[in-house]
Amino acid sequence: MLQNNHLLTRKMKILFICNQGENRSRTAAELWKKLHPLHQIRYAGNNFDIGLLDWADKIIVFKKTQEDELKSIDYRYWGKSYNISIDDVYAYNSATLINILQKKLKLIDIFES
Repeated sequence: MLQNNHLLTRKMKILFICNQGENRSRTAAELWKKLHPLHQIRYAGNNFDIGLLDWADKIIVFKKTQEDELKSIDYRYWGKSYNISIDDVYAYNSATLINILQKKLKLIDIFES
């Protein structure tokens, strides 16, 4: 998972946002933290604090509605977000969710820009 990317040495603040902050974002945050311990990782549900958006270098969302919400708050939040399009049907830490996350996160290079 991006392990050969030379930019992994750059410490980043990554925020994962899903609906409740219980299943997808929590699983993704824990997975990413395990694979890339250098980074600061947080996760939240839709009731996130604006301070978290300011804190994050990159914001990973799971649905277009979350992406649109960031855009409606401020375009700079939307500009640092990535939508990985995973439906809210998976239990926390399920093997299926982890497998999907590994594939989706590998496809984006959050370390650009």
